[in-house]
Amino acid sequence: MLRQILVLIRVRSCLAGAAVSIVGSRIVSGGSLGLEEIAASFSVAFAIAFAQTYNDVVDRFLDEVDKPWRPLPSGRMSLLAARRVGAVAAALSLSTALTVSLGLALFCLVVLLLSWAYSMYWKGTVLLGNLVVAVLASTAVPYGALASGGALSLQLLAVQATVFTVVLAHEVVKTIRDADGDALAGLSTLATRAGVSVAARVAVGLIGISVLVCVTPALNAPRPSLYLAVALAGIVVPSLLAACLLATRVQRAQDVAKPFALLRLAWGGMVLALLML
Repeated sequence: MLRQILVLIRVRSCLAGAAVSIVGSRIVSGGSLGLEEIAASFSVAFAIAFAQTYNDVVDRFLDEVDKPWRPLPSGRMSLLAARRVGAVAAALSLSTALTVSLGLALFCLVVLLLSWAYSMYWKGTVLLGNLVVAVLASTAVPYGALASGGALSLQLLAVQATVFTVVLAHEVVKTIRDADGDALAGLSTLATRAGVSVAARVAVGLIGISVLVCVTPALNAPRPSLYLAVALAGIVVPSLLAACLLATRVQRAQDVAKPFALLRLAWGGMVLALLML
């Protein structure tokens, strides 16, 4: 059961979100981490666990077409068990945020509500759903900053913009990957509404923006050379390779497997690079 829970909550995404929260905290605190910052990172991880779990609950019939190996459509986890996992994750996210401050708990509540609204109402809204996911992912940066008692700065905004643009490009490519199942379910995504080729061109443009934006955190970084070296290898190279494939070889949903894998690699490279700040 534990293995299925880890698959359900997408534990790697939870850990990545926690790491991004720590980046926000470190920028404000100058590198030191206390119990408040650690608690905030756990709160982010639990919030992501809730969002992923609830999304799978809502998409359980759609996943029978696109992702039959997932815990719910495969029958390895019951719907009741998944709902309980989501409820526990939401409660843990709120409670750990409350140990830091009431303000962080309110922030957490807004994030949880937006995550719920995305799965319920905004998933099939062409680009709006993709924008919501990118915004939610990037809020881990100010979330960590708030735990350290700091306000937004140009450096925090640069980091948040990097997360936002990388995730947005990733989400648009995901709509291409899921186009067949989304079309059967009647969801209006960029790929189902405008077609795979148009979605691929939009993704190429977004990747180009993310490559440019990912340089900006180095402008005020104490170790810009280290950040840029990791960003080049971890973000820029896989992103540009994905863009080349999207521009030349993607005509069907099945063609997007390699670009999607490269953008997942860029997402991990982005987290690593940001930790170098």
